[in-house]
Amino acid sequence: MAVMEQLIYGVDTAKTQPSRQVLGKSPGVNRSILEEVVRFCDSWGALPPDVPARKVLMSFPLDSQHSDDQARLYAIIQVVSDPAQLFHADILTARDFGSFGMNPYALAHEQIFLNQHGPGQLPDRREICPSSLEPLVTPLPSRHDVPLVEEALSTYLTTGKVVLPLASGCDESDRMMALLIAALPASRRAELRFASFAISEANRYTLVAMHGEGAGYGGWQRFLMSTMTGQLTPPQAQYISEVKDCLLASDLMALEKTSNHSSPFAQPEKTSRASKRPVRMSAPIT
Repeated sequence: MAVMEQLIYGVDTAKTQPSRQVLGKSPGVNRSILEEVVRFCDSWGALPPDVPARKVLMSFPLDSQHSDDQARLYAIIQVVSDPAQLFHADILTARDFGSFGMNPYALAHEQIFLNQHGPGQLPDRREICPSSLEPLVTPLPSRHDVPLVEEALSTYLTTGKVVLPLASGCDESDRMMALLIAALPASRRAELRFASFAISEANRYTLVAMHGEGAGYGGWQRFLMSTMTGQLTPPQAQYISEVKDCLLASDLMALEKTSNHSSPFAQPEKTSRASKRPVRMSAPIT
């Protein structure tokens, strides 16, 4: 059972001059947590008028802690911009976030985020048992997902960051990022600063689809497939090979096991030239 505190932040449309403000919070959200989450939400940016409104997911590890607990905390946030901008944050411990694979997409499957806020809605602490029978992605992963996830995972392991240029969010980028998060080793998921779409770079994301002028539909795919990656170590190459096998088998449970128990950062006794991956430029998707 995962215990979650809630924070609702956004525009109060009932006011004459609506602006962002805290619309409600559960008792466990202390001032330090509130200020840190609000700062992260404000730094997300403002949706340009020409960008279609779409639900956005974000997550990041907090520096703040509960007053009576030293456990590390995470904020998982849904952003909606229609009819009014609303940030709904769930704050939970590393252990409880781990019950969802530390994947914000898995938490979103539980249908727990508000799409709009009404008068008198006061959030409270809640307990949720992971119960969604919906797979992380539909349809299940296949060979068609392998090239993009492989390139993104290679980039993340060698640089610690993946930034995709998008004009607006889309189902295809959400799918790839959901699979990439699931494929990241547990130690990297624990440090992830993520936004499925963002307007500003101020939050220092490590995985983000970033709004950019001229980043048309499909541009992020061509960008990712043409990104130069650094040289993979033999353990990293082996790890990516194991992830590819899981995707080809459409086996999300095996992917979870691989990401939780295999490490691409172990130092082998000997390195083989054959196992090294050279820096290369992949052919773009056509």
